[in-house]
Amino acid sequence: MTNSFQALGSLPEDVKSSWLAIRNVILQSEQSTLPVVQKAKRLWLTPDTISILDKKCEARLRGSTEDWRKYKGIFKVRAMQDLENYYSRLADEAEEGVKRHNLRSVFRTVRKIASSPSHHHSSNHGDVPMLRGDGQSCRSTEETLECWCSH
Repeated sequence: MTNSFQALGSLPEDVKSSWLAIRNVILQSEQSTLPVVQKAKRLWLTPDTISILDKKCEARLRGSTEDWRKYKGIFKVRAMQDLENYYSRLADEAEEGVKRHNLRSVFRTVRKIASSPSHHHSSNHGDVPMLRGDGQSCRSTEETLECWCSH
């Protein structure tokens, strides 16, 4: 059995210096024993696509424009395919939930889709254009508010 406090050694008499020494020992111990876990930001990307992304990044850092463009095109195609597969899996989950009369999984899937990348990057951000009485769309916020008031 080892002494848990052995890493601290002898501490200085000054409170501030002692605290800094203890803090540094704790941080160094943590870094050497605990793994660094990064949360995946793009859950729909496969490991193969992420490796292409890493190669693209390496090519950019090397300054190799030709390789960067090549990997950029490959990544774009694979990322779109991965995203399509991700949405297909979500749709399958929702269908299974409906078949089993489990609306919790359906609503969970809808929540995932609502926070998905295509939702955040859409050009209209979910806004539906308001139509005036003559069938033309409103061009400003004031016109939209006026249409809502008259409605």
